Amino acid sequence: MPTCAVPAPEATLHCLEAGFQWRHESMETEVSGGVSADVLAGNEWSANAQGARCELSITNSGTAAVSISAIRLKFRLISEASLDKIFFQSWAMSGETGLREAGDQCRSSGVMGWSNTQGTAAAVAGFLDHSLANTQVEAARINEHTWQVTAIVLCEGKPLAPGDMLALPPFWLRTGAGLFALLEEYAEEVAAIMGTRKTKAPESGWCSWYHFYGKETFAEVISCAEELVRSPLAGSLRTIQIDDGWNRASADESPDAWGDWEAHPDKFPSGMADAARRIHELGFRAGLWLAPFAVSARSRLFVEHPEWLVQRWDSETAKLQPAPTADNPNVFQLDCTHPEALRWLKETFRRVFRDWDFDYIKIDFLQIGAREGIRHDPAATSIEAYRKGMQCITETAGDDKFILGCGAPLLASVGLVDGMRVGPDVGGRWAFDLGWPEWPVGNCSIRAAAIPSVWSQWMQGKWWQNDPDCLVLRATSGLLEQAFFKRVEKDVQTSICLATPLGLASEEAGLWARLVWITGGMALLSEVWSELPGERQDMLVKCFEPHGSKASVLDWFEIPDAAALATCGTPGFVGVFNFGNRPCLPELSAKKLGLSERWTLRERWSGETLQGEGAVVVFPELPPHAGRVWESVCC
Repeated sequence: MPTCAVPAPEATLHCLEAGFQWRHESMETEVSGGVSADVLAGNEWSANAQGARCELSITNSGTAAVSISAIRLKFRLISEASLDKIFFQSWAMSGETGLREAGDQCRSSGVMGWSNTQGTAAAVAGFLDHSLANTQVEAARINEHTWQVTAIVLCEGKPLAPGDMLALPPFWLRTGAGLFALLEEYAEEVAAIMGTRKTKAPESGWCSWYHFYGKETFAEVISCAEELVRSPLAGSLRTIQIDDGWNRASADESPDAWGDWEAHPDKFPSGMADAARRIHELGFRAGLWLAPFAVSARSRLFVEHPEWLVQRWDSETAKLQPAPTADNPNVFQLDCTHPEALRWLKETFRRVFRDWDFDYIKIDFLQIGAREGIRHDPAATSIEAYRKGMQCITETAGDDKFILGCGAPLLASVGLVDGMRVGPDVGGRWAFDLGWPEWPVGNCSIRAAAIPSVWSQWMQGKWWQNDPDCLVLRATSGLLEQAFFKRVEKDVQTSICLATPLGLASEEAGLWARLVWITGGMALLSEVWSELPGERQDMLVKCFEPHGSKASVLDWFEIPDAAALATCGTPGFVGVFNFGNRPCLPELSAKKLGLSERWTLRERWSGETLQGEGAVVVFPELPPHAGRVWESVCC
């Protein structure tokens, strides 16, 4: 594929704060069709002491149409400090997100960050608009102080007629003393361009999934809701959310009704409008799970309207046919550029919101709607198609309904949801490694959800309410969870390492309860209240007493398996968390915690007190898989 490279007009090093320099090197355009030399790349940099911004564009100056495959912007980042840590994130919540030791190469979706171990020098670079195409940032380490950075826009063959110009997402670079503050600044810049939904009250509630795993009936949902009305949580929970399983047409685990969003006749015999009405009568808002862009081969939608689906070319038949997803050969992708598919989508959610009267939706497997393929509109990128479908849903919902995105392309969803799942599924065990390379921290476990919940905290309150996933605090596992995991283990073809048994130790449950509380995002319980021991019930009650303050991740990177967050309110809280398998001894700057040189702290869950003085707060040893939240009693 031809590549047209535009070198930097000069090799000048530009000085920034915190001992950083950057040097623009080139901009490369990959094209197909036409002549690459006829493509003019525009990159206009503006810079100040804090950083730089580049306005990008592509113009076809030739006489033939071209297809833009990818744009690569290259520059070098040079620092006086050794950048030992790299922040990176996955495209969707199901991949790996976090902070790793600086290696030779790293790739991140849309934005990347660097920091020294001490947290005193940091840089963040990323695209500011994610409504056109998928973007990536790649970095290769040249030496201890220099990184080669490549920022990529994946245009997927976007057509460009002769004389036309395509404006690309602006690129942004900032440096400073703290990585997390820079990420929050980046989030604000993105929100200024892409917008946000109308601010909603903090979302709390109960979700059926992690107890029933799709087996729930109307009677069981109502029974759990009635228990909560009689529990100490009455008045603290806003929503009862019915998860996957309400619409299945058979008793097995296959998603054979996805696409035909109708109540299961045996499990919800009086229909979904009656389910919502009964939930409302108990004093809750009603929530419902759907997977709007996923269409099962067994659905009527697939049989009657295969043309509404994303297509692929079949070389054997020399015809187009619906393209199955990479994850499941029996699940297909709705084509949100097809007018009839959009009309169906609008009618589906009009029924959910208006006829059935649900107040809240959890829409899942959204990344299916953002995968490449042949669409009704060949000029649309996968991201443009995805956002067209999401905009149809949000417009149908209006401002008063709550939309929780799950399994979504994160950056492409800004402005389109009220809440967003930011990490993999939880489960009733500490760690569960399926051996899948894209989930190296283990899926369906507390550890899997906890780590990205920390490293996605810069999104909280800037774009949406972060959903860390449900509060699961059980000491023992029920029969339904055991059966679910046996099925999962049977389906996995790769090597399986069940790192920890089902059921959570007290410290593991306590870590998750404390982390969900201090991050201040969504809090949804997924337990049957009466089946929890009293100790775990007490943990949960504290989870639904919000602190109401902004919580930020501290630039404390001394211990690789540990993290700390602090709130900005009065009283102040600091949470320290050990995700590793060995004890650790957290030591944090009193100034960074907003404390004077004499302080008294009280652990919010246990009541333990800690007194001391000096510039450094030495916390008690933190066991493996444990967390503590300390409240400032006297500063």
